[in-house]
Amino acid sequence: MSSSSGSVHDPVVLFKMVLIQHLYGLPSLRRTAEEVSLNAAYRWFLGYTLQEETPHFSTVSYNFRHRFTEATVDKVFAWILSEAADAGYLSPRAVFIDGTHIAYTVPFCTSLQRRFINALGEKKWKRQ
Repeated sequence: MSSSSGSVHDPVVLFKMVLIQHLYGLPSLRRTAEEVSLNAAYRWFLGYTLQEETPHFSTVSYNFRHRFTEATVDKVFAWILSEAADAGYLSPRAVFIDGTHIAYTVPFCTSLQRRFINALGEKKWKRQ
């Protein structure tokens, strides 16, 4: 998976890099790409050996601006939620978010809960 000109990176890797960015609170794709190139755990998660060159931040950025549509990102988001729900990791009863970045916490939580339920379908939720 060399990043020489003309190489194509697996779209799964590009999504995983953005997932790493959001899960670990990295401020930018540039910083994420640096962290991915230096962190053995991130490389393992992405399927890269220590010798392989990881994607440049501009490759990730370009793909999310020009290649992946909003519908594509929504489908991937719904699939990830579905997998997490099937594994028993999600519950619509409580949504925890960092309220310092959200002006309308209560309506957002309600909207987020609805988005989870709509993305997965009512039948996926285990009632407790």
